[in-house]
Amino acid sequence: MAVFIVDTRNQKDSFVVKSLLDRGHRVLRSKLPFGDVALSSNILNAIDLKSSGGGLLELAKNRFSSDRDRLRREIDLAIEYGGKLTFLCFEPRMHTLADIAKWNVPRFKSDKWGCRYVDKKTGKQV
Repeated sequence: MAVFIVDTRNQKDSFVVKSLLDRGHRVLRSKLPFGDVALSSNILNAIDLKSSGGGLLELAKNRFSSDRDRLRREIDLAIEYGGKLTFLCFEPRMHTLADIAKWNVPRFKSDKWGCRYVDKKTGKQV
């Protein structure tokens, strides 16, 4: 049984916490220096969860939006402390690495929850 720390600032992690608990692990909530989840025995090897509206889209938005400096600071902090930050992207329509290799940033329209996938040709939600 391992003990995982889940960052208190992350709001969309209940699916990860449930999965860890179902497998018999313990979960503590505490502020992590970077990332969203880490083993208590090695918080410098952290995972940053990307799942909001599609993980790859969230990562792309983090990288190219006006908030990109926040992501850069988190990566720089991991490097400064000799840590490792792994991005774990949850994509409902992708199941293999080949699916990711074919992924293109979709056109999207904002709604009250953030973004939704929109067909490039018709403009309708998919």
